[in-house]
Amino acid sequence: VSVVVYDHGDISYYGDSKGLYQIGSMTKSFTGLAVQKLISEGVLSADDKVSDLIPGYKAYYDSEEAEITVDDLLKQRSGYTNSETDYPPATEDMSLQDWAEFISGKELKSKPGTEYAYSNVNYNLLGVIIEHKTGISYREYMEETILMHYGLDSTSAGVPDDKDRIVEGSRLGFRT
Repeated sequence: VSVVVYDHGDISYYGDSKGLYQIGSMTKSFTGLAVQKLISEGVLSADDKVSDLIPGYKAYYDSEEAEITVDDLLKQRSGYTNSETDYPPATEDMSLQDWAEFISGKELKSKPGTEYAYSNVNYNLLGVIIEHKTGISYREYMEETILMHYGLDSTSAGVPDDKDRIVEGSRLGFRT
């Protein structure tokens, strides 16, 4: 653990002040911000269907093709759950697009838009959509358009180049 104490202008560090940590699910907030930015620019609509935004992508509920919207992904109401048995995460050698192709066709646990179920799948799919709509990688878009814009120059949307600073025992987040 690293702790910063700010007391009336005095800053004290405890632990590794140069260490890097995975921000985990906080990444969803940044991804949501990026998607909302694309919506406000007219690049995306909350009502857009995932199957129209990711070529070849399909989802099924009760063995019938189901339509998931961008809004369903943002609100965690897509029908996916966080079960890694049912919806495995990407392997290190997979791109977001590869992973979307891998997850495509899987049976949903509920009808899209009907039930809340927290799932990493939703925001991974939003990452794929960001790539398709912007023409650049998720990492590039997030770092150039969101992170740098807000002065978050110590935050990365992928494994940073100086990965030797990652604190031992931390899980790595996004992969290429």
